[in-house]
Amino acid sequence: MREIVKSLLLAIVGACLSLMTPAEAGAQTNLGFESGLKGWTLSSGKNGRIAVERDHIYQGRACARITGYGRLAMRVNATPLSIVRYNCYVSSERAGVKIYPFIRFFDSNDALLLEYKSQFLTFAAWQPVANFTEIPPDASWMEIGLETDTSKAASQAIVYADQFSITSEAAATVSMTPAGALPVKYRPPYNVGGHMNPFWHSDTVYDETVLLYSSRNKTANGKLLYMPDKILSVKSLDGKIFYSPRKDFTLEENTISRVENSGIPYTADTFFTAGKDFAWYNLQSKWIVVTYTHKDTWEEAAPGYKGDQMPNTLEKLNAGTPLNIVAFGTGIPRGMHCSGYDDIPPYMPSYPELFVDQLEKQYGNKSIRLFNAGLPGAQVDWGAAYADKYVNPLKPDLVVLDFGIHDCWKYPPDDFREFIGKIIRKIRDANPRVEFVLISDMLYDPGFARDDNDKKGWFLSNARGYYKALQSLDTTGIISLDMTTLSDTIYQRKKPKDCLNNPLYPNDYLTRWYAQAMVALFQRQ
Repeated sequence: MREIVKSLLLAIVGACLSLMTPAEAGAQTNLGFESGLKGWTLSSGKNGRIAVERDHIYQGRACARITGYGRLAMRVNATPLSIVRYNCYVSSERAGVKIYPFIRFFDSNDALLLEYKSQFLTFAAWQPVANFTEIPPDASWMEIGLETDTSKAASQAIVYADQFSITSEAAATVSMTPAGALPVKYRPPYNVGGHMNPFWHSDTVYDETVLLYSSRNKTANGKLLYMPDKILSVKSLDGKIFYSPRKDFTLEENTISRVENSGIPYTADTFFTAGKDFAWYNLQSKWIVVTYTHKDTWEEAAPGYKGDQMPNTLEKLNAGTPLNIVAFGTGIPRGMHCSGYDDIPPYMPSYPELFVDQLEKQYGNKSIRLFNAGLPGAQVDWGAAYADKYVNPLKPDLVVLDFGIHDCWKYPPDDFREFIGKIIRKIRDANPRVEFVLISDMLYDPGFARDDNDKKGWFLSNARGYYKALQSLDTTGIISLDMTTLSDTIYQRKKPKDCLNNPLYPNDYLTRWYAQAMVALFQRQ
């Protein structure tokens, strides 16, 4: 089980890091020790020694050699709520020597806020070590580095370190007012248009994503959510290419099919790793988007108003007074793999951003601020351990808690509920009036785990059980949203890969379902 969880998190982290761009952290110099130990803070034990090594190197002309106990550290400026990762390569003259990479965060008064410290065993061959986390909101700078084991057995051991690298993703913090806003990466404005019309009420569906899928060399096709009355447009995801009926596609009932030799995109079964358990994929921009009218209605359960349970939030919304909203959870609330996060058209924002934008319009409140503290790959136990560090400094009035997509491999619903309860208690200890929206996440792609995986039933049972666990916490000041059942219903009418960028994260289309469902909680029909 531990190996399954580890492999899944590595996939998520790898996908996230592929999108990172060097920020201020990446501008640090001498990370490969080419200029000796300049820029590094050094400390060592009684018999320890840190020096420059020019023979036993990983890359370049130099590395650092630590004999016995030693500690290398570098100070780096920190942007609050950014995601940061550093890597380095280590080796040792013998196996079994322990080395501890670390990241420490400090405020403007140089007080230690938080420390992450990992343990690795080094071997003679060079190996990478890394750390990956989010910068606390009140951090001013961070210290990255590594230290060797202090035990007597390791006192004469020699460890080599080389090729540090630091990458940082821009802060995902949004403010509806200029005052107090933390830095946010620029991206082109997203045209909401009809995209926030509730799917379950409207007679027009805007830009529904469909993955045209070909199995065994058969015609590529895909289903629409409703039975279309009239197709208004079929386009590429970026909206730049329009496709024509008969020339590019045909429509039969609610199934849209690709015409042979058309330029319309499609995906074949060979794109996916056949027969492999937990096979990762990335479908970004491989869908077509379809806008159409329909007469059939949504007969399934739909999100509804729960504002009566949120008196403090509604009071601020109606009065137009400042309202701080914090999204805390995984990469889903952060917006990971939405087109905006991936910096490609149509630049769809995260669902918390869409939600706040609609609240501002609905209530005419121009004083709403959103702080996005989502961490890709995060599990609920991490949230329970550090909620006070990442949420309380932001002084929230409303907290959106969105964990679960990475937890079903590890925690049954009762354990998940206990962790969520701990998060709530930690935040309320600092502010008793704070209110919560608890999200039970969409189901992961059921095909992600093979049917012959003897744990698949347990995974799905956990994922499906999280909503009832969260619903049991509903009370004044706490409401829940069941995206689990809603996503399952959509998957049954279409297919999961129409709605997912990868097995664990929604695409633009399903992100809009999240946002619309969130708005419905606060919008009386």
